[in-house]
Amino acid sequence: AAPMSEKRINHTVTLLLDGKVLVTGGGKEDGPFSKTAETYDSGTDTWKTVAPMTVSRSFHTATLLEDGRVLVVGGRGKRMLAELYDPVTDVWSSAGETEMARAEHNAVLLLDGRVLVTGGLGLITESEIYDPVANEWSTGSSLKIGRYRSSTVLLSDGRVVTCGGIGPDGILASSEVLASR
Repeated sequence: AAPMSEKRINHTVTLLLDGKVLVTGGGKEDGPFSKTAETYDSGTDTWKTVAPMTVSRSFHTATLLEDGRVLVVGGRGKRMLAELYDPVTDVWSSAGETEMARAEHNAVLLLDGRVLVTGGLGLITESEIYDPVANEWSTGSSLKIGRYRSSTVLLSDGRVVTCGGIGPDGILASSEVLASR
């Protein structure tokens, strides 16, 4: 495939509803981080630079919403401002602020269209839920063990499993199941 317009590490890659791929942010391990974004069209094997995010991000999450927009949350550098990307209009808009700055966290689309954000650097136990209809954040279920660099997946019954990662005593084998209240 054709190369991206710039070198990237610790960025996100999101498959859009139209089949294109959105790549956001990244940068060197300890900065500077990038606020650039681009899309890949596999049909033409081409990359296109799109509107940049409001802030630079690395170690963030990007979640495809049911309506085709992409929610981008967190990143190193204590990022609390969340953003929404609309690929139809190529415009970024505010998705409010999270209660806590998050990086190396997880985000998962819930069955009802909301997004659950868990964990992060600093061993965050609190989770937050973004409602794209109301454009609001609320508190979600708490993890028993704060963790970052873990993996999270939505189960078919609506619960969320978070497993592994790094916790207070190092690398974790533990898993937790959260209700998506």
